[in-house]
Amino acid sequence: EVSRSIETVFPTGNRELDDELARLAAMVSTAEPRLLEKFLAQLDRRSHPVSDLHFLITAARIPLARNEGQRKRTARALVGLQAKIDRTGLNQDSNWDDRVGELYAALCGHDARLPLAVLEAPGFGLPSHVLFLGRIARADRPRARAAFVAAIHKAGEDYPWTAEVVRLLGQSDDPAVRALVRGAYERVDVRGSVVLELARRAEPVDRKRFVEGLASSSLEVVGGCLGALAKLPKGTAAGEQLALLGAVRRLGAAATEHGLRSRAVSLLRRNTGRRFGFVSGKKGRVAQPKAVAAWTAFLETAYPEETRRRLGGAAVASLEGLKKRLAGVDWDSGDASRGKAVFAKRGCVQCHQGRRALGPDLAGSAGRFSRADLFTAIVLPNRDVSPRYQTTVVQTDDGRVYNGLIVYQSVDGLTLRTGTNQTIRLEREEIEYQARRPESLMAAGLLKGLDDGGYADLYAYLKTLRK
Repeated sequence: EVSRSIETVFPTGNRELDDELARLAAMVSTAEPRLLEKFLAQLDRRSHPVSDLHFLITAARIPLARNEGQRKRTARALVGLQAKIDRTGLNQDSNWDDRVGELYAALCGHDARLPLAVLEAPGFGLPSHVLFLGRIARADRPRARAAFVAAIHKAGEDYPWTAEVVRLLGQSDDPAVRALVRGAYERVDVRGSVVLELARRAEPVDRKRFVEGLASSSLEVVGGCLGALAKLPKGTAAGEQLALLGAVRRLGAAATEHGLRSRAVSLLRRNTGRRFGFVSGKKGRVAQPKAVAAWTAFLETAYPEETRRRLGGAAVASLEGLKKRLAGVDWDSGDASRGKAVFAKRGCVQCHQGRRALGPDLAGSAGRFSRADLFTAIVLPNRDVSPRYQTTVVQTDDGRVYNGLIVYQSVDGLTLRTGTNQTIRLEREEIEYQARRPESLMAAGLLKGLDDGGYADLYAYLKTLRK
């Protein structure tokens, strides 16, 4: 009776009322074919994303077979949902992907052919579509990757790369796709993910990237780079030896970090033929200043200019250089619209806005902090890290190492968001070691290559973010 009543008046032409009718229909789990058709018929390019959600949720509660037209409308609505949300400026919480994934699973439960329709829907291939891949048959995965590749080529530099897209394309054996992933290395926000994917099948062409990755604040990335360099022939370049030494000097004596430190020393020994008494294993879980000093002295003698440039007072020089840089910027020339583009392109938006935000909300930050403090936090993210945003390092009993921010922890285990923007669930019984590190997940070098005008534009945009 309720279903027939809703069918009689729907649609009313009033969005809020139609949304309420959809909610009511979902609560009574109606199975009226004509009502299902009416709901799905509302899904078009002009419909509001909130209404789309109401109609999709209601459709997921109606256990009826779908015809081809209904299937295509559902697929187009799912694929176009994120773009509509972005256009309307709606907020999404951190559970968004999980909820949409549950909705998608329910819709697929009524229509086994929906995943293929999603794959074939216009516009498929954006980061928000990665969550739909779990229902796509293994035989169709190459087509799915091809759709993402096509979307990337179409958007060019404007494509919003994410760690999930990097991991998806990293599974491909196609050299052209691998080259596409390699090209994303220039994007600081996904650089760690790119390095990890390239490290799985290390090639000499990526050696420079692995060397640079040794300076990452992510232990997972450092471990991946060490593993990749170990697969390649020994290196003789000064930069590689000094990067390995930098990792040895930076890593601590705790179990997780000492394992990586020992691997770095092994590569130094392989590359140089020297040893200098460094102790690996449990007995080596101490600072070992004499061994580190011996390596430093040796490399300083072998590469004096390079050593002074890389290891001598870099943090102080960077801070002083930043102060001079900020003093020379014409801040009045900043344009907020251009700054918004910088904010998005440099990856700031991924951690400070939206449903995947891990960093602090920047609304009102330009009023709470001085301009110098803001840019010091951006350019030198590890200088002063609030305890709330310090990372946690975890080592599993099978030797895997992760560091990131804990998003949930219980007596059974924890959920960690890593520096490569991957969510990892670890059970208590598989965690061998866990500790806090006074470092930030925020990558260094986010503003590398940005000119003074870009600094002014970014600050102009930050000033527009108000609570």
